[in-house]
Amino acid sequence: MNANPLLSASLRSASIGGGLGLGVLLVTLFVGCDPAPPPIGSQYSPALLETTRPPEAVARGWAVDADTLAPQPAPSLALRTLAGPTLNLERLRGQVVVINFWATWCPPCRIEMPILQAIHEEYAQRPLHVMGVALNEGGASEVAPFIQEQGTTYTIALDSLGLAAEAFGGVLGLPATFLIDHEGHIVYRQLGLFDEARFRVDVDRHVRNALAANP
Repeated sequence: MNANPLLSASLRSASIGGGLGLGVLLVTLFVGCDPAPPPIGSQYSPALLETTRPPEAVARGWAVDADTLAPQPAPSLALRTLAGPTLNLERLRGQVVVINFWATWCPPCRIEMPILQAIHEEYAQRPLHVMGVALNEGGASEVAPFIQEQGTTYTIALDSLGLAAEAFGGVLGLPATFLIDHEGHIVYRQLGLFDEARFRVDVDRHVRNALAANP
């Protein structure tokens, strides 16, 4: 009996902020026996999500199941955007804010970006702000061509020194996603690929809460 080809996915994670410096973890994962790539989002297995979490992240309380995070105040930050202006998180109060830490060299980050773009477009007329925070050391010179090629239109901020990542408690791997509610509290935190279906449920619930608070 002939074995079907295995799908090999290389996932790269980084330890950023929290005094840990920048380290790279390369994981090679063999998923199933189907030569076709796995579908994006909720059909990724927990095992795939698990590979994007270095051990120190587990020790510090990051969870694949992000729904159990107790709300905590979001840091007050002013982030330089790729478009030029500085964006202060405080000025987004009243909106739900998605913060996604990523880098151009991170394969799982590239998987999430079309999902974030779709959410950005779907909620364009509602109180939701999607922001990708690029951790490329090369800054705009590395990020801008990639964003143009991808056709990404949600806000891109630059954090080449990892200061924003550190303010969020030390981002221990990429991608890393935070959801901030309309009152400025972090209500969702995910290290590694998020589950698209569950993430959408959380986003929609908090947007509905924001609308109810500001009819």
